Amino acid sequence: MKFRIALLLLGSLALVACGGDDDGHDDHDTGHTHTETDHDPEAHICEHFEETPIAVAAGADAAAAPVEELDHVTYEVTLPQASAASNYSGFMGLTVPAGHGGAYVAFITTAAPLAIQDSEGNPVTATSTCTAAPCSEACDQILGRYDVTLNEGTYTLSFGPTSVSTLRIVFATASHAK
Repeated sequence: MKFRIALLLLGSLALVACGGDDDGHDDHDTGHTHTETDHDPEAHICEHFEETPIAVAAGADAAAAPVEELDHVTYEVTLPQASAASNYSGFMGLTVPAGHGGAYVAFITTAAPLAIQDSEGNPVTATSTCTAAPCSEACDQILGRYDVTLNEGTYTLSFGPTSVSTLRIVFATASHAK
């Protein structure tokens, strides 16, 4: 009996010694398995673009925008057709939960303009850091990249106008994107 207790104690200590997420990643549970590309943030984002996305049908105006909670997952946003026959644009709401505010990078699969407003309708600075598409040597799917600070709260994202009806977007903490 003492042998079993000692074995149980040693096993518990081994689990504690190996536990914890000290690799700098947030604690997202997306079904995504971290690989050697995690050391190259843009290759890591490319892996997210290949995962099953969360489908979002963008609203034609801010009032009709569906609201999603910010997570480190791929959102596939379908944009409604704008007044011009070959242009698409739309709106998506984004809620940043308590304790998750901070500096983020938004990676987008199109060069569509991105504008962000807070819940009061004030513009939030989203700085494009992509000077030529593709924006990454590691991932040719990254055609837009924006640095933005998102504090706790709700935001409205505006996409377009663009010639594509569907885009994918992934948010990563700025520290995760470097």
